[in-house]
Amino acid sequence: MSNQLSVAVLGATGLVGQGIVALLTNHPRFRPAELIASPRSAGKRYGEAVVWREQTPLQPSIAALEVLGTDAEIASSVVFSSATSAVSTALETRYAGEGRLVISSASGHRMDAHVPLVVPEVNAAHLQLVQRGRGAIVTNCNCAAMFVAMVLAPLHRDYTVEAVQVTTLQAVSGAGIRASRVSTFSTTSSRCREKKRRSSASCRRCSDRCLLTASNSPHSR
Repeated sequence: MSNQLSVAVLGATGLVGQGIVALLTNHPRFRPAELIASPRSAGKRYGEAVVWREQTPLQPSIAALEVLGTDAEIASSVVFSSATSAVSTALETRYAGEGRLVISSASGHRMDAHVPLVVPEVNAAHLQLVQRGRGAIVTNCNCAAMFVAMVLAPLHRDYTVEAVQVTTLQAVSGAGIRASRVSTFSTTSSRCREKKRRSSASCRRCSDRCLLTASNSPHSR
């Protein structure tokens, strides 16, 4: 469609990246035009590089796209980022510096004071910090903290939440595509325990930041 905006996806071969590609497929406003991944995938057709895990079939037009490496120059003005923080943090900074809008599900910039950490149902008004026509980074929060914030924001606004105890069972899912390639939990147990420890800390930081701003957000009222 002529009115679709061409966008790039960073980390396109990972589980989250595949989900973004699937959501963008047949989207009325966006068209995945540039798929960026690790050097081992660069130069291959997307259909050859990816182990497709989504329930919706991979469209031939997207499967035929050549995967770009992280050092490639891109033309898209919007980048959806889902790569690991070790890879994405510097790249997101670069893309924003080039004038692009980066929408990130990675954790590298979540705690940056000048980067909107947005849960639309809680603080969508913070998107006003993004100036039209200028490069910027917008992040979402930790996947567990996201839903906790949605529940706690109205309670915090009206009654002031002082403490919450939350248990999440996200260690295996948080291990990413590597966990989906093994048949037993024990194979990845050490990695999952470390992932759970880091995810719990990330969840607390994201929840704290979202709740600190929820009561001041017009959208949350």
